[in-house]
Amino acid sequence: MDEVAENGTTVFISTHNLHELERICDHIAIIHRGRLLFNERLEDLKHKVRKIQAAFKNPLPAEVWQKTGILNVEQQGRVYNIIVQGSADEITAELQKLQPIFLDFVDISLEEIFIHRMGGEGYELKKIVAQ
Repeated sequence: MDEVAENGTTVFISTHNLHELERICDHIAIIHRGRLLFNERLEDLKHKVRKIQAAFKNPLPAEVWQKTGILNVEQQGRVYNIIVQGSADEITAELQKLQPIFLDFVDISLEEIFIHRMGGEGYELKKIVAQ
């Protein structure tokens, strides 16, 4: 850590401990089966994949969640946690039309981003969470 701070040295870290990476890294790359899936600043990545928390008076129809860019929706009573990729503004505008009780962006962890982005790469959410 001192070497990086003093000399601007680049360090490559290979780990499954995403919480630790998030704490010390400012740039993240994910390689899966020899293919680079993404390579970007952590700040940019967290801006591209966002978590929206919203509550509605009535349950929402399932077709609402079929919109492009929605990676995952979890419902607990009236509250929905929605993971979106891409333009959160478009999805937020759609959700605003449904007159939410509240709607806010919530911090998302690197681990959550990994789980939801890797779903299309052969990782099953249940297997990742169980480990």
